[in-house]
Amino acid sequence: MSAPRAKRVKTNDDAPYELIYWPGIPGRGELVRVLFEEAGVPYADTAKTEGNKAAPLVLGYMDAGNTGDATNPPVFAPPVLKHGSLTINQVPNILLYLAPKLGLAGADSDGDGLFHLNEIVLTLLDGFVNEIHETHHPVATSLT
Repeated sequence: MSAPRAKRVKTNDDAPYELIYWPGIPGRGELVRVLFEEAGVPYADTAKTEGNKAAPLVLGYMDAGNTGDATNPPVFAPPVLKHGSLTINQVPNILLYLAPKLGLAGADSDGDGLFHLNEIVLTLLDGFVNEIHETHHPVATSLT
């Protein structure tokens, strides 16, 4: 019989929020910032507060040697959100986590508003943000 999975410790809702993202690039981190700003909730933004330490911090999370910990899987790509003992990444996942906590998930009682919000986010990422991304990260600059 396999050992039971480690149980995730419930994050303290009073814990500070920390957004870990590249300095000088609004990118996908901007979608997370918009939620915090709309809700008027304070957060630390390493892109703005860590100066020349921000990029190494992001790279540390993405390092192949970073295998996560007992309660958090490894980070694939920024942005990264830290909230208490929780570390999560990927914009849709972060927004799914934050929207209810910040009172921005909709008012419906059955919870479907959260999924409608996720639809909008995924559409924005697929149809808008990815297109903007390609303007400064072309697939093959040698072909132009």
